[in-house]
Amino acid sequence: MASANERDMSNRSLEFTALPLIEVALKRVPRTHIPISLPFVLDLQRELRGRFDQILDLDAVEQPPGALLPAAYAFHATCGCRLIDTSSGLSVNLQPDMLIVRWAATEGKEYPRFPALQRAADDVVAAINKIGLQPFEPVLVNLAYANRLEASIEQNRLQPSPWPLSDDWTPRGVREEGQAIEFQSVSRIVEGIDRRVLVQVRQEAPETNPWYLMLTVAGKVVSEEESAEESESQVHNALTDWFPRLLSEEAKRAYGLQS
Repeated sequence: MASANERDMSNRSLEFTALPLIEVALKRVPRTHIPISLPFVLDLQRELRGRFDQILDLDAVEQPPGALLPAAYAFHATCGCRLIDTSSGLSVNLQPDMLIVRWAATEGKEYPRFPALQRAADDVVAAINKIGLQPFEPVLVNLAYANRLEASIEQNRLQPSPWPLSDDWTPRGVREEGQAIEFQSVSRIVEGIDRRVLVQVRQEAPETNPWYLMLTVAGKVVSEEESAEESESQVHNALTDWFPRLLSEEAKRAYGLQS
């Protein structure tokens, strides 16, 4: 397994001065569901006391990516926990069928970059394995970046501003449609990595201004020959290579993509 420093060097990165990034989520799906209980959560808290300064109940249970059977949840049973590192703004949600490391702009911390998400996932997995009830063996990894795009009305058409997609990724005629666009494209590249881009109008309430969510996601099955960290680095690098080709020239300028 590669060391943390080797992984940091192998992960490519993009530099922006004004990217409207609002959330990043790294997900690991275990081969076998983790038997979470209150004693398990207390043991986990003891193992990670020096790493995460808060542990809370889950806000909500999320659907894992992929085709594996999701966990069944019993009423009033402990379904997971949320570990929080307030120094970095990272949180780790653990539920029986998925581990999610998340950074959100609402926490008031700058995005600590992808290797920090990997390290947080590694620390929680190491604690799970040390407790010894059942090892966490990842079968699928997934990485998602969410950006909040401003909306403008041009010729009575609601559109993202600036237009985010390059000509190669803009469906024919979509800019001329007289309605708010909603676009999604799913593809698989040679390395077995599935990737998805979604552009969708959002509005929290009727009296608030609409905005656009631009979501880029990639994921892959973890083969027997590689670790979760290696698969995640492949997924991260695939998104890093793809994103500049996905963006329009006006979006690159507006978001301050550094060459």
